[in-house]
Amino acid sequence: MRRLRLLALLWLLPAFAEGAAAAPSAHAVPSVPDIQFASSQPELDTGPLLAEANFAHQRDLWVRVRVAKMPPTTLLGLTFLTPDGQPFYETNRYFSRLPEVASTIVPGGFRPEVVYRARKLPGGYALDLPIAIAGSVFLRYPAPGTWTVQATIGDAGGISRTLEVSVNP
Repeated sequence: MRRLRLLALLWLLPAFAEGAAAAPSAHAVPSVPDIQFASSQPELDTGPLLAEANFAHQRDLWVRVRVAKMPPTTLLGLTFLTPDGQPFYETNRYFSRLPEVASTIVPGGFRPEVVYRARKLPGGYALDLPIAIAGSVFLRYPAPGTWTVQATIGDAGGISRTLEVSVNP
């Protein structure tokens, strides 16, 4: 009886091994670098994401730059280009994927720079930051049309995305 069970197990073992080899991988697919826009930070996760924005009704524009991988600490640069291609607004912010990093000393800098936390997402990281719209230069010098937002992450290449902007009260 014992030998019969052993023979049955040996006979079924190759079938189970093939099933295990054919099982899909549970690893997260790396995310494609992307820029996303929303009206608030929670909307970056739940939606709706923006393809167009009315700056007359926007308090902040939340920007998420998604990357598949990043070094422990990196500099994110954002540039907003007007519809005629002119740089209009630039900002730089340090991000880290390590929770213990709160500041960094920039070579040639006079003081420590604040480092913001990158959020871990399936397949990569999210670098989230708000851009003030209400009461800012975006409303003082409105330029409706198709804007381009460019992001550079450290020394890596940049990515860009367009945003249709209106300024109707």
